[in-house]
Order: sequence, then structure tokens, then C-alpha cells
Amino acid sequence: MPVNTPSREYLANIEPWQRCRDAYEGSDAVKGQGRKYLPSLDSHKRNPNGYNEYVLRALYFNAMGRTVDGLAGSIFQKPPIWEVSEEVEEFIEDITLTGVTAEMFALRSTRNIMITGRWGILVDMGTAETEDKTPARPYFVGYKGEDIISWATELVGGDQRLTMVVLREFDDDPDPTDEFVRKQAEQYRVLRLSKGKYTQEVWTKIPNSENFIKGKTETPVRRGEALDFIPFVFMSAISIEPTIEKAPLLDLVDVNLSHYRTMADLEHGRHYTALPTPWVSGALQGDEGGGDLSIGSGVAWMLDKGGSAGMLEFSGAGLQSLVTADQEKRKMMAILGARLLEDIGGAETATAITMRYSGDHATLRTIAAVLEQGFTKAIKWVEWWVGTEATPEEVEAEVKLNKDFFAAKAPAGDIQAALGALQAEQISYQTFYNVLSEGGWSREGVDYEQEREDIAADRKINMEAAAEVQKAMAEMQAEAAPPPEAGAPAPDGGAPPEEGAPPEEGEPAEETGGEPPPEEDEPTEEEMAAAEKVAADAEEAGEELTEEEFYTRVAEELSKAKKAKK
Repeated sequence: MPVNTPSREYLANIEPWQRCRDAYEGSDAVKGQGRKYLPSLDSHKRNPNGYNEYVLRALYFNAMGRTVDGLAGSIFQKPPIWEVSEEVEEFIEDITLTGVTAEMFALRSTRNIMITGRWGILVDMGTAETEDKTPARPYFVGYKGEDIISWATELVGGDQRLTMVVLREFDDDPDPTDEFVRKQAEQYRVLRLSKGKYTQEVWTKIPNSENFIKGKTETPVRRGEALDFIPFVFMSAISIEPTIEKAPLLDLVDVNLSHYRTMADLEHGRHYTALPTPWVSGALQGDEGGGDLSIGSGVAWMLDKGGSAGMLEFSGAGLQSLVTADQEKRKMMAILGARLLEDIGGAETATAITMRYSGDHATLRTIAAVLEQGFTKAIKWVEWWVGTEATPEEVEAEVKLNKDFFAAKAPAGDIQAALGALQAEQISYQTFYNVLSEGGWSREGVDYEQEREDIAADRKINMEAAAEVQKAMAEMQAEAAPPPEAGAPAPDGGAPPEEGAPPEEGEPAEETGGEPPPEEDEPTEEEMAAAEKVAADAEEAGEELTEEEFYTRVAEELSKAKKAKK
């Protein structure tokens, strides 16, 4: 058998996969399949060109595409978290060696799983340095379900191990006769595990033939040793096993295509019934039975006695059944997953939104969990390939995806109620922070412990800033105070000390340079508030204040506060 021989499971699922793929791609893909999705009418047997007009008028409402993009977007409304080493973190910005980031690769994977319920990731290793002398490194290669032709597993030590995978690929080869023309070449990559050794083969199709040529067998190695497993992970809507599962939105696709046929009949009927058609009975004066009749504001028909004319218009409920079918099928598509098609009027509470989408949550959570497992397994292979661990299972790496779908932000009233409970010592701060986090009021990826550390750090910074303000203001007041006049009475009302006289007993000796500096007091609440406001305003405006500018603005804020009190 040739290398492109598909498995029985593949043959049983390729037609539903194609329906799902066409439905997602949209109107051009669906209409391009012609009579496969839209059978011709009996009248088209007599008028073959009429079918083309029938298809052109038909409307394809892409509920499948909107549903897939909407549900995939709900998973990626928060970016994935890749917990990897610093070395592998550099790979995240180009996980495929083609400029695709890990997040975009994950989004593409999610869409394909929702479309066909099948996706695969091969972790491959470059064989040589790139043109810019960058060392070879592992990278991801994604495969659609339609391109995973066949596979095989064996029971080894109580575990099912993957022993073979055949993958279809398409490569653009330059035309030897024209440098501006590129031809798409079909080839098959065979991943094989034989006698505990992983190898790759590439079979290239011979032009104008159904035969293939086997290329050189490659043996990917890690630290000079061949791998003892195939680094390929299968992904479906419910597991990372090789078994093919039903496409999660196949029922929606079937209703979507049925709706397309309904709309084709409805538009066909409207075309023939919506426009009034003139009619004439009886002979026209001077008409000999030949020629066309003209109609318009400058034309009059002169009829013989007994003749009549009028406009033929449609009446009755003939098309209403098609209109009803259109509405019913739209509702069915909404139930089957196209929640974004519903037009929900008015405001909804967070509880109502959660209940309305509870059916979708189960499917999305399952898909998100499978994606996490598959990506975690693949990224561990990458870490292991460049690391020192003995096995991939020893690698500490993980991928986390958002599972909070269609989240509604908690209203401010709920937050105020929780704050009141915290102030009344009815709940702990950790419980209060959980309310903020679940209600969408906290920073993404920041837990309770980190928030407490940040609060303590901010308090310390504010205290230090307020102390600096207090010190600066004291210095400014000292500089602004006039020097005491000679012979002026002492502060206690006694005679001024004679110049050069020794200090009295118990009186500190006068230091060179003036009076001793005043003791620094703790900053007041007003001073701390002014310092915090100046710092916040500068950060919001993106300004970098010098020390003098900072103290000046704080003094201005204090002055404003005093005037406001008066």
C-alpha cells in the first residue's frame, strides 16, 4: 500500500470534517461545493444556467464561523500563562520558527479543535544553525485533523505507546522553467518508533504520478542520543488520545447548511413573487400577434373591446413557511452553540449571564483543559530537549488557559458591601480579595500574597516620601526665617548672652555653623496624602519629577488643602 493510505477511522470522518471546514470558511467555500450542499430544482434540468442564478441569490449565514471565533475568543480574552524556564521563554515569541507566537499558535489550535475536533502538535528539532548563526532549537509544528492520515500504537509495559504517525504536508517548490511560479508539492512525513528508536522519513510525490519517492531517514537526537518516543501529541475536544472524537459543533454545521438551503428557496421565491408582473388579455389594436410589448410612462396599450390589462402580484402565505423555517433554524443554531447570535435586550445581571451560558461552559472548559494538557506536554518536550533532566516527566513546566468565560464584572454595590464586612471584621482580608478577584476588580495574575506584599511596599515608599517632604519643608522654613538681631532678648525673656561668653551650666555648647538642626517629626496624614497624590499624578501623566519639583508640588498641595479647610 502507498504511504498515503488513510486509516479506516480517517475515512469515516473525513466527510464530516470537510463539512465543518467548509461551513467555517464561509459563503465562498459552501457555494463552491455546488450541488453537494444545495441540490438543484427540477426547473434547472430544463435551464442549467438557472442553477447558477439560484446559487448566487442564496444567502449563507455563517453561524459556524461566528460561533467558533466567538468561543475561541472567550478562552483567549486573557492571554495564556506559559510557566517555562528563562531559556525557553525566549522561544515563546517564535514557537514555530516562522514568526508565530505561542499565543497565536494556541489560538489556531483552539479554532481547529472546535472546527473538526482534531489537531496534532509535532515537536521537531532543527538540524543546523540558521543563517544568523542561531543554534538549532526545538519548535512546534501544527497539523489539522485532515492531514493526520494514519497512526499506530502498541502496548509497551502496560502503556499504549505511539509507534507510527503519517502526516500530509504541502510544500511550495519553484518552477525550474519560471522563477516567478511556485508549484505546490504534496509530501508525507512518517514518524516511526522502531526498536526503541525514533526516526523520520519524508515521501515526496512524483509529478504526474500517484507514486512516491522515499527520502533520507533522519534520526532526531538529544545530547547525541536518539529519542525513545515520538514527540507528537494528539488533541481532540475531550482528550489527548489518538482516538478520533466527534467534531464538537457538527450538529450546528448540519443545521447551518440546512438553513442555507432554506434561504436559497426563500430568496428564489422572493425573486419571482416580489416584483409585480404586467399582464394583458384580448387583442391589441393593430397588433398582429407578434413582437414584444413595451411598458412605461410613455407607452399606451390600445385594447379591442373586451380586452383588459393589470399587474400580477403575489398574495397568500406561500413564503411564510420559509420565513418561519428561517427563524426556527436560527434558534436551533443558538441552542447548539451559536450563543453570540442571540440578541439579548436590556441589562443582565452576572448571575443571569452565567446561567445563560452554563451549557457552553462545560464544552469550553473541557476544550481548555485538553489544550492545557496538550500544550504542557509539548512544552515539556521542548524544555527537556534543551535541558538536563533525564526524562520529560521530570521537567517543571506548565501552560494555563483562561476558564472564566463570558465573565461579568461584579457591580460596585457588591464590592462596597464586602468592604463594609471587612471593616466590621466580619470577613478576612483574604476573603475580601477573593471577592475582588472573582468580580474582575483585581489585577490579572496577582494573588492574595502578592497583593499584600505590594501594599506593604507602597506603604513603605509613601512613608519615605512623606519623611523626605517633612525634612525638605523644615529646611525651607529654616532658610526663610530671618536671623536674630544683635542684642535681641533670648527666647526665654532673659538678657542676651554676651558675645564669646561661655555657655551656662546645663546648656549645650554652640556648634559651628549655627543652631543644632531641629528634630525630625513623623509626617502628618495631610503630608502623606499630599505626597501620595503628587506621586500618583506624576505616574499617570508619565512625568519624572526631580526631588525639588516633587517637594514643591507637595507644598502646593498642602497649601491648597489648608485653603480648602478655611
